[in-house]
Amino acid sequence: MPRYLPSAYANNGALMGAVAFDGHVSVRDWGQEWVVFDGASGDCHLLSPVCGLVFGELLRAPPQGLSPRTLFALAFGDDGDPSDEEMATLNEALTQLQSLSLVRLCGE
Repeated sequence: MPRYLPSAYANNGALMGAVAFDGHVSVRDWGQEWVVFDGASGDCHLLSPVCGLVFGELLRAPPQGLSPRTLFALAFGDDGDPSDEEMATLNEALTQLQSLSLVRLCGE
C-alpha cells in the first residue's frame, strides 16, 4: 500500500517526515483557503480546502508517512470505510499535491 510524505521542511525548520529536498515550506490557513510557499522553488500555491486538509495532515505525518486510508481518517475525521468516491477525491488531492512537488510517495 502506498504511503505519502510532505516533500519539505515545515516553516519552523523542524523535520516533518522524510524530505525530498532542503527547502522550507510556509503554510497559511484561512479556513477555506490554504496558501503554501515553497522556499526551495520560490513557488506560492493556493490550495483547495481538500488539498489543504490533506497537506496539513501530511505535515504532521510520522517519518514512515501515512497510508491513504489513514490520511483520509485524519483529514476528514471519518474512521469508517471511505466510499470509492471519497477515495477518488483523496487521490485527486494527492495527485494535485504531487504535481506541485509538495508531497511524494515514500521511497521516491
